[in-house]
Amino acid sequence: RRTHSSTLSNDIHNKAPSTGIPGEFYSNSSLKLFLACFLFRTLNAIIVGRTFFSPDEYWQSIEVAHRLTFGFGHLTWEWNPNFLLRSYLHPLLFAIPFQLLSFLGLDSSNAILYSPKLLQAFFAAFGDVFLHRLCNKLFGRECADWSLFFHLSNWFTFYSIVRTFSNSLETILTTIALYYWNWKSYISNGEENQYLISMRKSLALAVITVLIRPTSLAVWGMLGVHQLCFIRVSPYAKCKIVFNAIFIGLVGLLLNTCLDSYLSGKFSFVIWNFLQFNLLKDSASFYGTHPWHWYATQGFPTILGPSILFFIPGLFYATSNKFYKWTILFIILSLNIFMSLNAHKEFRFLLPILPLSMIICSNGYMLVSKWNKRISKALFIICLVANIGMSIFFGLFHQSGRISVMNVLRNLPEGQIHRVHFLTPCHSTPFHSHVHRIDVKMTFLDCSPSDTIGYLDQADHFKMDPYNFANQFYKIDTSKTDDWDILNQDRTLPTIIVTFGRYKVQLDPFLEKHGFKLNEVLFEQIIGPPNWTENVLVYHSSYRI
Repeated sequence: RRTHSSTLSNDIHNKAPSTGIPGEFYSNSSLKLFLACFLFRTLNAIIVGRTFFSPDEYWQSIEVAHRLTFGFGHLTWEWNPNFLLRSYLHPLLFAIPFQLLSFLGLDSSNAILYSPKLLQAFFAAFGDVFLHRLCNKLFGRECADWSLFFHLSNWFTFYSIVRTFSNSLETILTTIALYYWNWKSYISNGEENQYLISMRKSLALAVITVLIRPTSLAVWGMLGVHQLCFIRVSPYAKCKIVFNAIFIGLVGLLLNTCLDSYLSGKFSFVIWNFLQFNLLKDSASFYGTHPWHWYATQGFPTILGPSILFFIPGLFYATSNKFYKWTILFIILSLNIFMSLNAHKEFRFLLPILPLSMIICSNGYMLVSKWNKRISKALFIICLVANIGMSIFFGLFHQSGRISVMNVLRNLPEGQIHRVHFLTPCHSTPFHSHVHRIDVKMTFLDCSPSDTIGYLDQADHFKMDPYNFANQFYKIDTSKTDDWDILNQDRTLPTIIVTFGRYKVQLDPFLEKHGFKLNEVLFEQIIGPPNWTENVLVYHSSYRI
């Protein structure tokens, strides 16, 4: 008998799901759930599309796709064929709708802007459904309903999953692959055939995930060890799994290497380049470092957010087989430890384990509810209201000026060339993928890494002394020399300059002297006293150059 009347859906059967997609995913019940999730994620994508989170959302995905499809768009240093760090597999997913829109003659600026959001919402809805199915398979229908609820309401999932990060797709593929993964501790001889079929599906998805985000090797490597050491299955079946893993992995690696080598114009072994740069050389530290304990003390608690109220009790309770719960915790702990080995850390790097964490939260909620319904209801309301508040703040307001300024540039008058320079830290805004106009020529300050000790890039020099940097960058002050010349970078005074309010006092004398007037002030973020807010400023030249 059910003990809770509140459920999210009535369309997944109580029995553990099988592993074949056609007969089950396309049933009316699952399709209804998918459509509901897709509608929610579409709205989700539109909301968070108003704000900026991290440059990689644009510069490592849709900007590359825009360049592949339309021939203009900026490729950052990671896409240099001499040390290609990213696979083209992920950007190609967004190049497909771009190419389709171009073929149909429907590639307007708005269509290019919203089509990646719609595609990412589609992917995210699949992840939502398969999380529900995974939890239903492990802990039953009621726990699955609550897992999906915590997943949909979690502030960081809402803020991140519909963005075009490779981390977002990694999270979705990981969730689906884990659904097909074997969770049983014992496989009988009669179950081996189904076990092998299901594991092949999981391994294929896992290989794609690793090709997109090589750091996923941490999760799948540890899961592979766990499967071989702790699952009771015949030696023959274990050998078959090892063979399938090697075969599928090599085929995927070969095909992906061919793809990357073809598109980059040079032989490229991306996984090795990525791991060498980020792990062996630790060159990612150029973009900031954190202490070894940061994920445990700040990163993971932050992305859990208010849901931590139920995650903690969930550590001590499971509605069914505790082996499943300990396997989930093993995955969560493995990724936390592996990611902690790298000095460069970001919240989104933990995104793949957040859906699994919501399963723990659902178990925690059911434990507290059994113990005291009044307390569980109070904690539930606190958790929901806080998550909604954080989702609204970060999704609609925080760092919104960086997106608003691209709307301004996208709507500049036609019939003339607009030359726009961003005097900001590099990659502070989206780029051509958000403007999609050949008559808007844009330039930003370079921040490519260097092996030189003490190296300062253009963005570093600008932040240290905006006024003198501008004089030197635009070659007004010729008494000083620099080594800032970069191929195809425009260093003549533009028609429009975009900067942040924090640089206004230092830059205004230079801008006024050269005929620039403040035209737009766009809210960016709340920063606290004394000024309280940060704005994005748009200056227009008083005469055409």
